[in-house]
Amino acid sequence: MELDAIVDMYGMRDRVASIMVTGLIDEDIMGNSRLKAIYSYSIDSKEELDSILQFINSTWYDPDEGGLIEEDGYKDIDDLLDGTGVELED
Repeated sequence: MELDAIVDMYGMRDRVASIMVTGLIDEDIMGNSRLKAIYSYSIDSKEELDSILQFINSTWYDPDEGGLIEEDGYKDIDDLLDGTGVELED
């Protein structure tokens, strides 16, 4: 709610796309997993949803695999910022 308030305070609602999910994985009496979650979506279209999900998939790090799930994903923050003109301080 705080993030939504900040977005609205600066009049950026039409420029923000976000999906936030936080939850607990719980088991029912049959042993099936259930996600009890708090979530918030701020997207305008199915295309924005698909774009965010593609970003999540391309930046997912699987420690068992020793790297990113997607071969064409981002390797680190420098790779993510490449071409944006943004540089991190050393």
